[in-house]
Amino acid sequence: MQSILTLLASFNADQSVIDKVNASLHVGGVTGAGAVSSGTFTRDLETGVTGEDVRALQQYLNAHGFTVAESGPGSPDNETDRFGALTRGALAKLQAANGITPSVGYFGPKTRAFVSANP
Repeated sequence: MQSILTLLASFNADQSVIDKVNASLHVGGVTGAGAVSSGTFTRDLETGVTGEDVRALQQYLNAHGFTVAESGPGSPDNETDRFGALTRGALAKLQAANGITPSVGYFGPKTRAFVSANP
């Protein structure tokens, strides 16, 4: 997160912009299609999908013991906006551990309901 703020400062961004970005990064809010609002996901997610909601899902998985990656892209504090094989695998483990079937790593209505009920 700090690198984003440093980059903005290096381009002489207005301080009010930097402050707003900093606030957004620390609240964990995301915007855009399929975005997460108050812990509610608004669309199904699967391999190949991109978006800030994918990043939020990776953050959720990492925070709840279903690590997407130990290091690099997808790892804690390095989540990405791309739903790939590592996200699918971590999601399938969460599903299996919580009796969500089928446990194949597809983020549909059953898993969305589980995540919403278990923030």
